[in-house]
Amino acid sequence: MQLIGDSTNTANGSKEFTQGQPGAGVDATIITAAWLNAIQRELVNLVIGSGLTLDPLDDSQLLKAIKKTQTWASITGKPSTLVGYGITDAYTKAQLDLLLAAKLPAANAAMTGTPTCPTAMPGTANTQIANTQFVETTVRALIGAAPGALDTLVELAAALGMTRASQRQLRMRLQQRRRC
Repeated sequence: MQLIGDSTNTANGSKEFTQGQPGAGVDATIITAAWLNAIQRELVNLVIGSGLTLDPLDDSQLLKAIKKTQTWASITGKPSTLVGYGITDAYTKAQLDLLLAAKLPAANAAMTGTPTCPTAMPGTANTQIANTQFVETTVRALIGAAPGALDTLVELAAALGMTRASQRQLRMRLQQRRRC
């Protein structure tokens, strides 16, 4: 592409247009046929290069050509990695896959070690997980609310008139429920 100063000596020192100053003897920039033809060739090459056909009745061809050539697919030399884009603080797909593989599955999760969870508020009765602290607090509150003579299973069974055999049976049933 040509600057106007490439085709005339009436441009300013930066080879740009000037309005001139007739009183100071500075001529306005003369627009030459060579410069206009160079600009025309540049614009025509853009339109034709985009795959469009020149149409003297369409004043939006330059815009269409620019839009057509500026698609993601048309850009060459694109980076293919995060580092190529200048991103240095993100995980790659391979790193994310490894991190996700180490997580528990959503269904049938088998936890090992000593997993923790938030302690539910006293009196909570829904399907959220109850940790040992919640259970211990609830059982202690239940036992603490009983009179001193009825604060053990043996005392409670005796007050209900249960025999030793029925007390053992009650204990066994309670242990079976605790295992579930």
